Amino acid sequence: MFLLAHSHPQPVLDSLLQACLPTDSDMVEVWRSLGRSVLGCQILVCLTEKLRAAGKSSHRSECCTRELGSSQAALEPRTITHALCEVVSVLQRKTLVQRLLPYLLPGLLRQVSETLGEELAPSVGDLESADMPGSLFVAALELVLARCLDNRWLRLLREQGAWASLAEPRAHSTGVCLLAR
Repeated sequence: MFLLAHSHPQPVLDSLLQACLPTDSDMVEVWRSLGRSVLGCQILVCLTEKLRAAGKSSHRSECCTRELGSSQAALEPRTITHALCEVVSVLQRKTLVQRLLPYLLPGLLRQVSETLGEELAPSVGDLESADMPGSLFVAALELVLARCLDNRWLRLLREQGAWASLAEPRAHSTGVCLLAR
């Protein structure tokens, strides 16, 4: 996988992101291996760009969403975020995460907000809404900020309830304000 990713990073990433089970233990290990390798920085940059593109394309027209299939359109940002979390968790250089923070933070916050909007009007039989769909993006935000901030700031955010507020539709704006401060 490493040799393929080294020579052709974009097609390898696209193929990995199309895997059906992004949380499968084998896929988790693939993402972590890529994150620990010398390609970790390049992989994180590509995943950050894909998350930004997913946010821009999440406002597709209804006909485009039907063409892609609603499950694929909804899964894409979640799959990218799963991969991003695994890479960030093992990445050796914190400075890259810090440099990408201006791109990661808005992308993840946008996904939290959009997911909370879906949560307010869940469809019948939507199994993921019972597991608080925004929690993945909130956890990713916390992980990214943990790589960028000093522990005292993370502790302060936790004590003030920033993460719980972000995941709660009625308190989401309070969580965003806590992050902004």
